[in-house]
Amino acid sequence: GYMSQLKAQGRSPATIARKLAAIKAFYRFLAAERYIKVDPAEVIEAAKKGLHLPKVLSVEEIETLLDEPNLGTLEGYRDRTMLEVLYATGMRVSELVSVPVSSVNLQMQYLIAFGKGNKERIIPLGSMAIKYLKKYLEEVRPQLIKEEDSKVNTLFVNMWGRPMTRMNFYNLIKNYGRSFARITKKKQPLPTLLIRLKKLQKKQNLNPLRKKFLLTI
Repeated sequence: GYMSQLKAQGRSPATIARKLAAIKAFYRFLAAERYIKVDPAEVIEAAKKGLHLPKVLSVEEIETLLDEPNLGTLEGYRDRTMLEVLYATGMRVSELVSVPVSSVNLQMQYLIAFGKGNKERIIPLGSMAIKYLKKYLEEVRPQLIKEEDSKVNTLFVNMWGRPMTRMNFYNLIKNYGRSFARITKKKQPLPTLLIRLKKLQKKQNLNPLRKKFLLTI
């Protein structure tokens, strides 16, 4: 039949599913307008699009991206710390930017995140994340916080001492993504870059304390 012919031609599952959907819609129209008495396509099951294996970044490419922030600046050190925390925990961006300072326990090597539905999660931290968090909390964050904003309790703040937002993080990743693309000669537009980083967490079987990026934007 027609479907078999499409498969023989090497058409992708998505293409076949799209063509079948058009055929079924056409016959539904004919039946609804009484041009035909019976819809012959009604008994045909919708084609499955199939699953595609995700393309992921290598560990070396991840390290290249992590090295992008300039550690000689307050902003760069904060950005590197945020990336390291994501790299270690697999948190959502919305969780990352809302983590309060009080939820970070460096001595016990974990932090508490509040996800969807305000569900509380205790997430272990890796050694690199702890290293950057320690200096960030002791030296960098105090310089970013303005006196009038001293009551800000979110872990990560912007250059004006206010809580970081998802859009702030989106913009900084977008800028680092451009530099990453120049270095690796790969085109990595956002959110493609974030999606590929997210998939690496599921593919790489590394130390659980060094989980890869899991960003839900």
